[in-house]
Amino acid sequence: MKRDKTSAPTVEAPGAGRRPVARAAAPADAEGIVRLHSAYVLSEPLSEEWIRRCTTQLAPRLATTGDARAYVIDAPDGSMAACALGLIHSACVYSTDEDDRPLQSQARRSGVAACFDAWDR
Repeated sequence: MKRDKTSAPTVEAPGAGRRPVARAAAPADAEGIVRLHSAYVLSEPLSEEWIRRCTTQLAPRLATTGDARAYVIDAPDGSMAACALGLIHSACVYSTDEDDRPLQSQARRSGVAACFDAWDR
């Protein structure tokens, strides 16, 4: 069999050559994040009522004082092309002094270190 040595024609994707830029999400991006999640992660898309409810819950969490952080990439048409969302969860609650430093003396010999040892296993 003779092998064709000419290369196949290539088609450049729209916007190729420009690297997408991620930006920090703001509360105004909540609806886009919920819609992406609904369309690509869930087994069934959310209804408009649930998209509204989820947007209402997520928006304040995306504020600088909220417990959610997200980065989004905008599509050329103005919609959201991609996002990464993380929720901050404080797993270890401890007492602090006036300077917001942990009060280590209260945690000594109380078994707190055992949970960290178990985490490393």
